[in-house]
Amino acid sequence: MKLTLQYFVILFMCCNSLFAQTSAIIKDKTTNQPVPYVNIWVDGKNIGTTANENGSFNLPALADDAMLVLSAIGYETLQVSALNLPQYILLSPAAIELQEVVIGKKNNIEACTGKFSQADIYRYFAC
Repeated sequence: MKLTLQYFVILFMCCNSLFAQTSAIIKDKTTNQPVPYVNIWVDGKNIGTTANENGSFNLPALADDAMLVLSAIGYETLQVSALNLPQYILLSPAAIELQEVVIGKKNNIEACTGKFSQADIYRYFAC
């Protein structure tokens, strides 16, 4: 009986490794803070997930040649191999340059002056 139980436990431990997952934590390269809600997907497949508020994610076991694509607003898109996935993935902030805007005063300001009658005020209202 004990021998059967030992075999069952060993078999259970071996089968448990078959359910391996790919996981990592995504951090900002400059601040080393976690980046929340990063989109992660396997390139060319319909497999993907979103990182949680702590920047961590889990994906089912992937093929060795799988490429993960990581994308977040305000960061550069990154591709990493699933084979050599580090524990921490660093995303670089994207520099977004906007067009130049010039703010100044308008020289020709026209003042609206004149006499309004009571009929002009009520002309556009219907009763």
